[in-house]
Amino acid sequence: MLNKILGKNYMILSLLILTIAVGCNKSENGDTSFKDEDRVLVENIILESDDVNAEDFWDDTTLAWSDEFNGNELNEDNWVVEIYEGGQGNTELQDYTDENYEVSNGTLKIYAKKEIENNVERVTSSRLNSKFKFKYGRIEYRVKLPSEKGNGLWVKTWLLGSEFRAIGNEAGTIDVMRYFSHLPNQIISAIISIDDINDTNPNRENYGPILIDSAEEEFHIYGMLWTSSYIKFYVDDINNITNTYNRPTVATNGNWPFDNSFYAVLNMAVGGEFGGAEGVDEAIFPNVFEVDYIRVYHPN
Repeated sequence: MLNKILGKNYMILSLLILTIAVGCNKSENGDTSFKDEDRVLVENIILESDDVNAEDFWDDTTLAWSDEFNGNELNEDNWVVEIYEGGQGNTELQDYTDENYEVSNGTLKIYAKKEIENNVERVTSSRLNSKFKFKYGRIEYRVKLPSEKGNGLWVKTWLLGSEFRAIGNEAGTIDVMRYFSHLPNQIISAIISIDDINDTNPNRENYGPILIDSAEEEFHIYGMLWTSSYIKFYVDDINNITNTYNRPTVATNGNWPFDNSFYAVLNMAVGGEFGGAEGVDEAIFPNVFEVDYIRVYHPN
């Protein structure tokens, strides 16, 4: 269960700010026929007259989009599987393949493995990008993190600005949940803009990691409430707010790109400058990251 929010940890936060610059890749999609401009927008229309700060604003919602990961196959109408070799981005070890995931028994499973091919060691995993893009709403992932076996894994449920391939880091990222296996039982939720990367956003709210005793043993919900006025993160229940990021008084695309659309990403990385900050333990292989669902709600 959620125990408490840990104190501010500025070393970890500085890593978070840097990772957008080194953790994203302009890479080959598994579905080469799919183009970024083909993404379907799921937008929550919020009127100026709507009181997004009202206590009951999020009480009555409609499910606008979801993937429950039922059946025995990935819904290819919803996801693009990225394929590229390791060493890119922040020098992670894994090759992203279309063979390291499966849908079974009601969950999506992403596997990190170490394999031997032609007497050469190879680390593999998978990364999935949604074919839908989202703007505002309540978005939540229900996931179980990899078994606690040692250092080296970096797991994220996040959203990437849909213009990333065109404008790079200015597109922004929203990390609904970020986990490093060398920091067991802790997750981070954060928003990152280009001004955060450049350290020119002195008024940004800062938050440390969140302690969850059973993060590796049980499923938990990691969610966000997103409007043009704020982004709030929660764990397990929308009343359990852990972080609140308010729109700056003077909002620009540099400090608040979060009025644009973002698409969902699911991945498990191995090693690199951040996931491998404390080394990579052989004991972590094989390991699995499970996703029960991703849901997007719109308030009525």
